[in-house]
Amino acid sequence: HEAAVACAYAMLDRDDPTGVMKAVIHGFVGTCPLTADEIDALPSLAIARLATSVAMSAQQKRVSDDPYLRVSEAPAWDLLERLHAMAPSELRVAAREAAAR
Repeated sequence: HEAAVACAYAMLDRDDPTGVMKAVIHGFVGTCPLTADEIDALPSLAIARLATSVAMSAQQKRVSDDPYLRVSEAPAWDLLERLHAMAPSELRVAAREAAAR
């Protein structure tokens, strides 16, 4: 999950989240090769991490008014919406391309 978490947070507030994801994957596989199944799962795992982040922010709102605990909430929602508008196959193809370089 390390590559997926890295992708999730690196894509926040970026104009080209797919390009960022590809750069992270390319760098990651240079050090830690991934299987084809791991590469295919990576975009979904990054999305799951973003969903976890916004769920954690919602929980934090209930127990604390510390804005630091919700610092990534708005960018994560924005990114989730942008990624949701893309075809899942588009993200998998991008991940495969990045890992193959």
